[in-house]
Amino acid sequence: MDRRTEISRSFFDYLNKKAFPYVVLRNADQITTHLGHDIDMCIDKKRVGFFEEVLREFCLLMKLDAYSTQQISYFNVYVIYDKENQFFIRIDTFTAFDYRGVPILD
Repeated sequence: MDRRTEISRSFFDYLNKKAFPYVVLRNADQITTHLGHDIDMCIDKKRVGFFEEVLREFCLLMKLDAYSTQQISYFNVYVIYDKENQFFIRIDTFTAFDYRGVPILD
């Protein structure tokens, strides 16, 4: 498992440990097997502050940096940066979305 995927898996384990509710919007299987691009997730708008707190805690424990790079009323972009290995993981969080853009699977 590459380092990006390892950190991604650890981050979601940490979110689960903190009982933080979230929904991964696409490619959920890649988050813990082979992280490809960014991570798209939906979180409750009322819990954005808690998400940021959990992200900071996780990065402090893992000796990583966390940045908020874009904030709009319904869309925030966060970046986990690993200085030592020089890579980043982009996390796009949506607090609202148009249901017509979400595929419904049987």
